[in-house]
Amino acid sequence: DLHFCKDSHHNFHVGSKRSREKLTLIQALKNQIEGPGIGGIDGIAGVLIAGDFVFRPTAEEFKIAKDFIKDLLDTLRLKPEQLAIVPGNHDIAYLGPSTDPVDGDDIPPEACDEAKMLYREFYESIYNATPNHYLCGCRRIMLPNHLPIEIICVNSCVLQQEKDSFVQGYVGEFQWDDIKTQLNMKPDIKTYAYRILLIHHHLTSTSIYSEKPRKDKNYNILLDAGSVSHNVRKYNIKLVVHGHGHESGYDYSAPRKKINEASAPNSYDIISMGSAGSNDLPPGEKNTFGILDFSEFGKVRYEKYELGLTRREESLPDYYKPKECWDMPIF
Repeated sequence: DLHFCKDSHHNFHVGSKRSREKLTLIQALKNQIEGPGIGGIDGIAGVLIAGDFVFRPTAEEFKIAKDFIKDLLDTLRLKPEQLAIVPGNHDIAYLGPSTDPVDGDDIPPEACDEAKMLYREFYESIYNATPNHYLCGCRRIMLPNHLPIEIICVNSCVLQQEKDSFVQGYVGEFQWDDIKTQLNMKPDIKTYAYRILLIHHHLTSTSIYSEKPRKDKNYNILLDAGSVSHNVRKYNIKLVVHGHGHESGYDYSAPRKKINEASAPNSYDIISMGSAGSNDLPPGEKNTFGILDFSEFGKVRYEKYELGLTRREESLPDYYKPKECWDMPIF
């Protein structure tokens, strides 16, 4: 969650003029990546961003996000096809209350073209290609150790949002039809590739994040989380990466073991990415980003790093060390 804007909703400096007080997000990332903990850009094969590029879906804020993506890819010496993105709820425009209920019910409609327009233009400016109707897709990255990575980018902001009323996530089944075709995925068929699902909304609660109960309030949940989890198992996806809650965390999901079965089938890991740029953080949480390290055979390690807002923070002891590490099996 980057939340680029020119006011306090984005935690880092934004603008062409240098600031004595704050770093830009690209400066903070570059300094951490080139520090002794990560050791430089040479081993970085790709980037995943789980949505909320802007705070408000305006042309001005998407321009800031576009410039950041260009600087990030240039800094890491990566091509656009090595970048995987999904939209967040802040990237799709509010259009006011719905006046046309579906089939006489209050079912929210699919987000209209006008609501998705600026995100689509943002996508086209990065990839020089038109996104599909559902803003979903796939990326393939071959690591230097010849491990293929398949990143399934799912849009959880399909439904039209209404200001202060409707912000729930929803995926639906039509996206899966498109993704299955792109990757030639077959149900319950093992694959040599390590599959990652990139999504904005929480699939499960991976941290202590919670919302205060209120009357007449719709909460930030993924309405079809059970269906998404079923497809994750069905298509042998090993890792789910999401944003949205601005709090980092890790969880593991495994179905109930059957009698005489040595291990649970089609288990998967879940990483909540926290936020790299938002100023709206839970107590004790800082701006963070993560590294997925595939250098050791048979496992992937996730390392969480904090981002300093100023040079002073970068001089603190242990700044360049990962704040948390989690090991996850590949096979």
